[in-house]
Amino acid sequence: MGAVQSEMGCAKEERYHGGSSSENQELLLAVHSLERLLHSELKGIHKRCNAVQDLMDERTGLPLRDFDRRILEQDQQIKQLISCEQERSSRLQEHEVRLDVARTKLELHDQKLLALDRSVRWGRRSGELDRETDRSPASETRTPMSTSLFGGSSGTRFDVPCS
Repeated sequence: MGAVQSEMGCAKEERYHGGSSSENQELLLAVHSLERLLHSELKGIHKRCNAVQDLMDERTGLPLRDFDRRILEQDQQIKQLISCEQERSSRLQEHEVRLDVARTKLELHDQKLLALDRSVRWGRRSGELDRETDRSPASETRTPMSTSLFGGSSGTRFDVPCS
């Protein structure tokens, strides 16, 4: 291909130098005509490229912008959720501390009630023993006794009749 171009270059030089001016005019007109044709074709290609670019921008650019907008919105929502989660986590910890305090108080009250129940039972037993020693076996009559809420038998207001 290089040999063909060099031969054409030599032929052009001979025409410009050795040919007539009318031939040179015709060649110049042909070259200008080809340049105009090439220029118009390039304009058409450029317009088509611009149209394709615009179409691509419409089809991909707008969805990408919409996608970017949605990502920013979701990012904001995630940040809000994280801050809410942190707030709720601290509130949960506060409630856990309060529940632990309440459990501790409840356990303490249970221990106090058990100690009170034991002391009441011990006091009743010692009182019943004192009464039994004072009584004579012949004068004693048995009646149904009642049972207290704490498991002992007594005549207090917490009594529940035995069945």
